Amino acid sequence: MQRLKIKTIILTGMSLLVIACSSTPKTTQFIESEKSLKTEPTQALQIINPASKVVGTANNLQIQDIRTSSVNNQLFVQVEVKNARGRRDVFDYRIRWLDANGLQVIPYAAWDAVSLEGQEMSVVNFISPRVDATDFRFEVKAHY
Repeated sequence: MQRLKIKTIILTGMSLLVIACSSTPKTTQFIESEKSLKTEPTQALQIINPASKVVGTANNLQIQDIRTSSVNNQLFVQVEVKNARGRRDVFDYRIRWLDANGLQVIPYAAWDAVSLEGQEMSVVNFISPRVDATDFRFEVKAHY
């Protein structure tokens, strides 16, 4: 009788553990628009939905990943792009720096062009021009 109680308790505990482990959601830190994207210099913050920071489209350009960090208390942004076409393509880009209120902190810069071979990936790096830039938009367009 005592062994049956122990087995029942163990089986019940194991069942609860399995249920708890299988139903525990994975925790992912979502980036809120009003949150500063700056992090400690030794850390990086991955933006969960890169499309939320991208304005415009350029043929078959895909934004694979966006990460942010801080360098000398300035926002550092790294954007990984991929040409999903089977042949060479060129796209234009620029970055719009925003403060904590969503206001643009400096005038627009000139468009820069990047040429990628088919299926090639590249990383584009940016450092904010001012310490009050805490957010950004990566703007892209087709190069004609």
